[in-house]
Amino acid sequence: MKYKLHLDTANRDIKRVKLLENSEVIAEMASAEDEFILIKKILIDNSVSIQDISKIEVNRGPGSFTGLKVGVSIANTFNYVKGNIKNWSDLILPEYGSEPNIGKN
Repeated sequence: MKYKLHLDTANRDIKRVKLLENSEVIAEMASAEDEFILIKKILIDNSVSIQDISKIEVNRGPGSFTGLKVGVSIANTFNYVKGNIKNWSDLILPEYGSEPNIGKN
């Protein structure tokens, strides 16, 4: 059985993870915890192994620059390892909604 995960990291303070089976949401978690902890919890709670996940989808934005960057990085890395990324056009790119506001310290 193949499953998908959907990450929503657009809000840095609350991350959301959904577990989907045949495009139907079967479990959902939201927390301030690390994304990897949420992924581990949702998989364990639903007796699903990481090998059963065929793809990670992600909220591309708009939202937090750092949050979106983290979510997109997790999804692209996982999807690359699973063979879902074959060329540059398969990469998920964040949509920040505006230019990043990165100042000098």
